[in-house]
Amino acid sequence: MVKNFTCKTCSHTFAKSNPSIVHYTEEQSNKRPVKEETISNEEEERLKSERAHLQLQRELMEKLTCGVTKQNAIEDKICVGYPLLITRDRRGRLWSEIILELISYDAYVAEIQRSGGEKLDFYENMKFRSVTGADYNHWLPLYINADHFRKGQAIIQNSISVIHNGTANGSARYDFTPSMALSVLTTLMNKSAVRLCNGQMFESKQAIEAYCHFLRLLMHFIDMYRLLAGRSKRSVPDIGEFLIQMALSKKYKFNDIKTYVYEEYFARQIFWIQQNSTIQNLLDIKTTDLPQIFQAVKVSNHLLVFNLEMAETFIFPGVKEHLDRLHGHSPPIVVEKFQNRLRAIKAIDKYSIFIDAIQLTDTIKSPNDMIDLIKRSVHVSNKQGYTNIVSNG
Repeated sequence: MVKNFTCKTCSHTFAKSNPSIVHYTEEQSNKRPVKEETISNEEEERLKSERAHLQLQRELMEKLTCGVTKQNAIEDKICVGYPLLITRDRRGRLWSEIILELISYDAYVAEIQRSGGEKLDFYENMKFRSVTGADYNHWLPLYINADHFRKGQAIIQNSISVIHNGTANGSARYDFTPSMALSVLTTLMNKSAVRLCNGQMFESKQAIEAYCHFLRLLMHFIDMYRLLAGRSKRSVPDIGEFLIQMALSKKYKFNDIKTYVYEEYFARQIFWIQQNSTIQNLLDIKTTDLPQIFQAVKVSNHLLVFNLEMAETFIFPGVKEHLDRLHGHSPPIVVEKFQNRLRAIKAIDKYSIFIDAIQLTDTIKSPNDMIDLIKRSVHVSNKQGYTNIVSNG
């Protein structure tokens, strides 16, 4: 019936349809090919680089944002820094603890004013509360770039003076001097390294970034005041602080004085080995005593490796330019690698690994060599007046 149908109006039939039916495959073949748009490899790389740059800028703005005002140092040109908790020990020495979050100068001043204060003095008996709930009582700006430092130089120097002296009550004797920058920043960095090594501060990327910020600030002060580069170990009683200064020195290289540094380092350890171990006499030790001796000064040994590897990782020709391009931050891959290395440093638990880490395997090749080194260090310690150990034999 259908095959015999004919339309009286348009003459449509089963055999001859109106309009004609075109098969799908035929329709597809008649379509004009669509020209695919292509971009060159160079253009693709350029776009990829632009996207990476924009992503990095967003990350940097987030990192340099005040936790209180939500402004950032890149767009809003604010002065930002780290809150510090400064305490005084029984000997009157000031100890600084970094709070790993950024706040602006305006946010810090507003906190002081809410507490009834007017000046940026050191509030030894007063504590503020950070955004994350940590206590702090002072604040130190960081170095982002030359313009940021120039605008905040007076604030930075005043903060350093307050930390160094414990007060800023207007007396001329509390005015900033270049040596204060060296003292405060090396101490702050060294104490942060101690807290990283003894477990008081988690080995986070933020902790490593904070260390780099203060390192860059110290570099700038050394560039400003050339006399700081000539300081000697007599001016720096702490080995850790001395190693930081040595790494920044243009006059000396660590390998040139390594023998003398290690002699002093191991001599200073003798007192603490006596204090922290049950060994009766370090001149009568055996190889079986080495594990206990290492445990007595484990954190100190970790700190030495940390300082040496920090210098190798973050102090090299052109480092200031690298840091400035990222507003005081090291490349994320560098920070991540050092974070992993820090975990490995904290896992060092015996002298063989430690000696390898500080590159003394050319002279200390066996447990007996280590015993001989400790005994030599006892004699140096006695001579320096650190101890007075006499052999029982």
